[in-house]
Amino acid sequence: MLITRDQGVLFERFYATPQILHDIGGSEFPTGESYAEWLRVNKARQIGITEASFTVKALKDETAIIRDFKVTNRECAQPEGSVQTGADRPLHGGLVPAEPVGGAGADMAPDVIGFDLSSDSEVYGRIVKPGYPHFPAESDRPEIEIELGKKFHATKTITLEQKDARHFNVYAVSNRDCTFSIEMNVTSGNSNEWIAIPLGRPGAWDDKGWGEKGVIAGPSQTYDTAAEWDVDSGAENPGLKYVEPEAYEIPSVNVRVNEGENG
Repeated sequence: MLITRDQGVLFERFYATPQILHDIGGSEFPTGESYAEWLRVNKARQIGITEASFTVKALKDETAIIRDFKVTNRECAQPEGSVQTGADRPLHGGLVPAEPVGGAGADMAPDVIGFDLSSDSEVYGRIVKPGYPHFPAESDRPEIEIELGKKFHATKTITLEQKDARHFNVYAVSNRDCTFSIEMNVTSGNSNEWIAIPLGRPGAWDDKGWGEKGVIAGPSQTYDTAAEWDVDSGAENPGLKYVEPEAYEIPSVNVRVNEGENG
């Protein structure tokens, strides 16, 4: 079985870093693949929601059946208290934007699965309700909304014959800083195994680089430093400039579980 990463449908907006921002001014600040490397080196994480988009292809003669998805190796900071201090406060050193180019990516995959990392009792993937996640309009109260339905294993199985392929989008959402892995259960012939999904990507950092581990930052109420692209500079490749962190209102995360019909 071959698993390949695809371009996702999620258009990132912000990343959080553990350290305060420094030496980011000027048009020489990296963009493109160099900016992705800067995000990795600075251990940046997407805020509130992250995505893995991938294709699974059956290579053997035997029929492969995809039966389930689960989160493993989850390590999260404790839920925030009313005062954000110490280890309970999400990553807050720096707030940086995604690159000011790009679009929505590929068409929405037919199989969309979600995980609520904030809830320790939620282990197995759920079907994401059609039309979700919702992202806030600029004028709205910023909130990322996602509605999850029934657990994948209670809803369907996916059968792949040789050379068949299926596309998946997996969303992980959290109000807490987390590291995690996601595994897919596949049976074929007499074998029954859990296969790790590669989650590493710009904004998904671990000590070994980008690989199977995923990372996410919980939204923080305040950030120590912040930056935005200096699009008014007139430079062909605008760099980042410092701004007051209060200039941004980072979306909170609202997760609902509805196991009703069509869920």
